Amino acid sequence: MYKGSSLLNAYSFFYAFIIFICIYATEHIEFGDRILITLGTTIISFLFLATSLNYFILNDNYLIVKNCWKVWTNKKFQFEDIESIEFIEASFFGIGLKVKTKNGDKHFYAANNLSRAKLKNLITASENLMKSD
Repeated sequence: MYKGSSLLNAYSFFYAFIIFICIYATEHIEFGDRILITLGTTIISFLFLATSLNYFILNDNYLIVKNCWKVWTNKKFQFEDIESIEFIEASFFGIGLKVKTKNGDKHFYAANNLSRAKLKNLITASENLMKSD
């Protein structure tokens, strides 16, 4: 399993800063409204953060992509259907994994919670498993 820390990535610090600013900027607003604004900002921030919290599972036949908080995200790729797996640095989502299937579909999965070394190890292990098929 290739899984990183969801609390120690750059996005989590960014969202914590946004929440802090919301709390600080709402000092002149009534307490109940301040709680609602902070709670709303926190929920929206964590929803955006959840897009980058994918983790990857390799077994003999499949590459499985899951998400820590969006538990309904569960994508399974058979190695025989994968044409290539690439390490990508996208401007908005940061680092990630691009999976291209033999039928031409391309899938990008953000992996900001993984270190670059772990992501490259994942790609190497995946390629080795693809070659063994």
